[in-house]
Amino acid sequence: RRASVIHGLLKHLLFFVMTRPPQTPPLFPYATLFDLHILYLCAHGSKHLFERLEWVCDIDRTIRAKSHVDWEHLVSDAKSLGIERMVLLGLALSELFFHLPLPKEIRDQIESDPEIEKLIQKVIALHYSSKEVNTKSYSSFGLLWQMRENLGDRLRFAYRGLFAPKFDDFKFIKLPKHLLWLYPLIRPYRLIISIFKLNKLFIKNEEQERSSTDYTDLADYLRAVYINALVFVKY
Repeated sequence: RRASVIHGLLKHLLFFVMTRPPQTPPLFPYATLFDLHILYLCAHGSKHLFERLEWVCDIDRTIRAKSHVDWEHLVSDAKSLGIERMVLLGLALSELFFHLPLPKEIRDQIESDPEIEKLIQKVIALHYSSKEVNTKSYSSFGLLWQMRENLGDRLRFAYRGLFAPKFDDFKFIKLPKHLLWLYPLIRPYRLIISIFKLNKLFIKNEEQERSSTDYTDLADYLRAVYINALVFVKY
């Protein structure tokens, strides 16, 4: 979630900086427009698991177009935002795919973080290998978890991934207004069903029944949860 917020903030910040009138004092004395651009590209690519090679190419071409890169400030800004691993991952992928020359200090930082090599292998397996992998699988959740180096960011990401209601949760069951607070509990319930495929045990035509089901009575919904729990315990 934090990566998504940072991605949005950097995007709007870049637009604001580029459209500011001349002679305006700098917003950040140490963060240049180039730094913000690289941070944005790496955060954006990480958010989408670098599923497009052009996003890696953008990082490579942007850095090559710069005659001098202040790597120390770039990594320092990334660390202060909690996206240092994402930036190093973007740089490592650029080096791997496009042979982007990186200074020794950046190479040392990449090699000192063992998670980056694991992330590189997983990104390649997901998007750049002949083996078909579902990019929306639970391995993607783990990949996004690994990209966050701070425990607080990981916990916030996990909370939003496991409990924050999504569109499918509202589609799965329609609760009255006074019961909307139950949606954070419905999401993990749906995840359990998806993981263990319990819905195949008691619903033959899941999509048809879900589209026509409207649980206005909480008791009916709780009975369904109870039945599903019994099935889960049995199997």
